[in-house]
Amino acid sequence: MRESFGSTWLFQIVIVFILIFTGYICLSINHSKAFAIKNDIILELQRNGGYNATAAANVKTLLERSGYRTSGKCDKGWTGYTRDGKVDSNGKNSVFCLQKVDIAQAYAHQNAYGKTIVEYPETFYYKIKVFYQLDLPVLNSFATFYVRGDTKVIAPLKS
Repeated sequence: MRESFGSTWLFQIVIVFILIFTGYICLSINHSKAFAIKNDIILELQRNGGYNATAAANVKTLLERSGYRTSGKCDKGWTGYTRDGKVDSNGKNSVFCLQKVDIAQAYAHQNAYGKTIVEYPETFYYKIKVFYQLDLPVLNSFATFYVRGDTKVIAPLKS
């Protein structure tokens, strides 16, 4: 009788370690997929001179091809986008989040006469967040994390 209790505890310990190992593998795979998606979105933003209609169409195709499905909640000041490349109105089911940082306005200052001086040309860059989850086989989506990145400085395209 004592040996049956001992084997039950051993069996439970083995199951726990299998779940921990599986969770770690799932987290690693999801993190690498989110990191790759983030890099691809950054390349599209830089290639198209910002987030415009062309970049939105290319990002939509990219997300469809990769099978990326994780969503999350964007923080205040960030704009969330859905899988279709459109703005997420409530910001809670966003596939990725963007924040446009205008460099000229960020570093503008006032002189002694109260006039605003802009020393930098009209340039900007984007901050991006892409979400990934800890998916355990039994518990499904357990926690949501994100990967952050920045684009290079982008000058607006002149048409």
